[in-house]
Amino acid sequence: MSTTTNKKLFVGNLPKNFTEKELHKIFSKAGKVLDAKLMKRRYTNINQGFAYVTMATQSAARKAVKTLHNLIIEDKKLTVYEAKIEKEN
Repeated sequence: MSTTTNKKLFVGNLPKNFTEKELHKIFSKAGKVLDAKLMKRRYTNINQGFAYVTMATQSAARKAVKTLHNLIIEDKKLTVYEAKIEKEN
């Protein structure tokens, strides 16, 4: 298991009717949330079922991964892990 050093997390398998407010509320249980962004389709504004959450600290990010990964919400098991950051060449 890798150690989370990034504060930005990928959250997958979200229910289609989930809101950014609900996302923020759930992740706040692990620590301070700086940003919670649901990814939506460009023209229809429909939730795509995944999001990115930025925690205030690395320890909050680690706690979120540990406590929220595999959490069941509306019969869907969340996936929560460190977001991959592309490095510039």
